[in-house]
Amino acid sequence: MITKELKDLVRDEAAKLKANATGEELNRLNLDTFWAMHSERCIYGQMTGFCRSKRAIKLLSQCAVSFSGCVDEDTWATTPPVNGFVPVKPYHVYEIAAFSPIEVYIAQPQAKNENLIAYLKGEKERLVI
Repeated sequence: MITKELKDLVRDEAAKLKANATGEELNRLNLDTFWAMHSERCIYGQMTGFCRSKRAIKLLSQCAVSFSGCVDEDTWATTPPVNGFVPVKPYHVYEIAAFSPIEVYIAQPQAKNENLIAYLKGEKERLVI
């Protein structure tokens, strides 16, 4: 569900992302190959090659707050965020990840991803979500 809180956090993260990502990274964003839940074709994945790369983690730490809890992929149980955005494998069994507001937003069926990408690329001055 896209709440007002989520929209506000997405706007803040997007503005910071425009300020911290390089022009080359932002130009890699491509709506035609975009896939919200793919580690190489999501927002951070397209910009850096992999959404959990060192560069992606750096951008996330500069631009976003941890919005979701962590998800244990075996049980899908949520827990509080662990180490911000750094993927952690406790006991070498479960992979845990926290998601930024943009990462949560782009996965929603009603998300206006074309507007987000156009804003990040500088094609629109104002983010309408």
